[in-house]
Amino acid sequence: MPVYNTEETFLRHAIESILVQSFADFELIVVNDGANAQTTLVIDKYATEDKRIKVIHNPVNKGVSFARNIGKTQAVGEFIMFVDADDVCHPELLQILYQTLVDNQADIAGCCVKNITQDHEFENQNAGHPKIKIFANPLDAFMKKRNIRTEVFARLYRKKIVENIRFPEGIRYEDVYFTTLAMFGARSFVMIENELYGYRKHARSFVREDFTQEKAKYYLDIIRQVDAFFKTKNDKIRRDVRRNILNQRVKMIFNQTVRRQRENSERKRIFSFLQGELRNLYAHGIVDYQMLKVKHKISLWLLLNLKNPKYSLLWTKIAKEF
Repeated sequence: MPVYNTEETFLRHAIESILVQSFADFELIVVNDGANAQTTLVIDKYATEDKRIKVIHNPVNKGVSFARNIGKTQAVGEFIMFVDADDVCHPELLQILYQTLVDNQADIAGCCVKNITQDHEFENQNAGHPKIKIFANPLDAFMKKRNIRTEVFARLYRKKIVENIRFPEGIRYEDVYFTTLAMFGARSFVMIENELYGYRKHARSFVREDFTQEKAKYYLDIIRQVDAFFKTKNDKIRRDVRRNILNQRVKMIFNQTVRRQRENSERKRIFSFLQGELRNLYAHGIVDYQMLKVKHKISLWLLLNLKNPKYSLLWTKIAKEF
């Protein structure tokens, strides 16, 4: 659990939702990623009261990827789960994930996520009988959007599957990279259709921020990172992964750049930056028109060739028909 100045109430509920798990044989690794004094006191107090909590103090904030990487290397168990410091878990989450994973001899078990607005969303709520889906080809299922989220939380991983996968540091959307590689390495993935993990949405989260040049760069960095990993893999796998990532990113870039951004000088700078970066990816063979769906081919062509993004608004009306 990476912690950096999380609101105290949220942090307490996150930790306590783990400590009351019906499956009690676990260690909770809390990585204090340069948090303030008050947050540090809260974490340390919990650690003195429950020996299952291990705290790693990092005096300087280095980001969630660094914190997760450190925590993962310190884990001694056979299984690993990632939890955010402001989310909450159903009391039976670990038990159900563990039992489902073992019973089905899977490498990863996941559950559905509930968007929460209160701190006691799961209080007195029965988990219900687990309804499951088993995917013998996790990567293929992930790429085909079989109700598998990009985020790394709400899953139990066999440690051997993910211990050599590092979250890329210094960039955003690190979950895309990690989840893609984890699904590639897993022999099978079992999905529990019950909502057992509570995700707290924030109005100011990075995903909801205005589209900036920095954010545009992160979109493209992920394409490069994933492509670099699969460069030495089977040609078909590399092609399928590249196709999936490209279609995702081109769609998101086009939507963010054209549909959601007001007409201003910042938008024009972003558009100019994207054109240069996309041409570079195209020149190096990372972006390939043949891998894109028809509407994304047109979107990419517009991004590469139109000098003024406002003209791309003509395409948004056409895109809705695809």
